[in-house]
Amino acid sequence: MTWQPLGVAALTATTEEVTLGRLGIELTQGQLLVRLTTSAGGTVRPLAFGIVGFVDDDGIRSLGDVRYYPQVEPSVVALGFGDLAAVTGRLTFRPRAYNLQWLRVGLPAAVWQLTAEVFVPAGVTVPAFSVSAFADGAIQKTANAVEGTAEGLTLAQVAWQ
Repeated sequence: MTWQPLGVAALTATTEEVTLGRLGIELTQGQLLVRLTTSAGGTVRPLAFGIVGFVDDDGIRSLGDVRYYPQVEPSVVALGFGDLAAVTGRLTFRPRAYNLQWLRVGLPAAVWQLTAEVFVPAGVTVPAFSVSAFADGAIQKTANAVEGTAEGLTLAQVAWQ
């Protein structure tokens, strides 16, 4: 069981929705666990939040949506209702426009950077997914299994393309 990097997004006051990455993964007790970390130039405005969601390959928000209130320290959100074993699709983030005035005026910065990681349960092979490293998908990251384990974890080799 380990956290795998999924994507990084740079949000501005005009951002409507970004794709944090594409993945196909087995779920942990029917939930997709996502660890989000915010960077906004030091401090985060108290009224800021966004909606984290998952859109499957059929265009359905099969795992629902959850609010994320940004914090400088990483925080975990869980998507899903416990009724699915695996999903394939994309993780999305929608910042709430009426709370983004602080970005427009540059307090503390004009860009809200969001980093996402997903939890990969034990027994799932690392090559089961290939994820986008950035919101526009221009750079891809693939993980390949390698021989050996460390404390019961499957090791992986990450390659940027």
